Amino acid sequence: YSQLASALAADATSATDASAVASLPTTSPVNGAYWLTTAQAQALGLAPAASSSVNGYVGFSSSLPFTYNDSSGVASGTYDFEGVALHEITEVMGRALLTGTTIGSTSNSYSLYDLFHYSAPGVRDFSPSTPGYFSVDGGTTDLAAFNTASGGDAGDWASSVVNDAFDAFSSSGVINGVSAADLSAL
Repeated sequence: YSQLASALAADATSATDASAVASLPTTSPVNGAYWLTTAQAQALGLAPAASSSVNGYVGFSSSLPFTYNDSSGVASGTYDFEGVALHEITEVMGRALLTGTTIGSTSNSYSLYDLFHYSAPGVRDFSPSTPGYFSVDGGTTDLAAFNTASGGDAGDWASSVVNDAFDAFSSSGVINGVSAADLSAL
């Protein structure tokens, strides 16, 4: 945890970054292991930036229709490909909650993103089923609610965040844009 917190502090370049780093406790708020995606580890200097390894894979449905250029909107009955692609790529980049799950044989696994999951000001939430929200200021500001509905990822936004690229469930016929909360999460 201390290595992760130090890397975040060293990488902070914006007011949002500084707020997020300032909200971190001095010691880990959980007893467990922290996992980073290879993209996160490279970006934070915790893994060599130059690597021939692939950081992740994303796939897209061949049975669902997409609108590939949303400059004139998204056609009825189709999905915003740009929003879907951004959603999946950012998950590979690390936009995922682990919430104490088991990875391989390691129980109590957490992600960097878990550190910004709150259920109330000052109360970090490490449960995928408890309503929570994303915050970079110790839980004071609710930037977007996390999904708790089954069938969707816990690190995605809840249905209350409408037509956003990071929503757990996408509707057809709408643009799923990138919000200020999405950029803060990244």
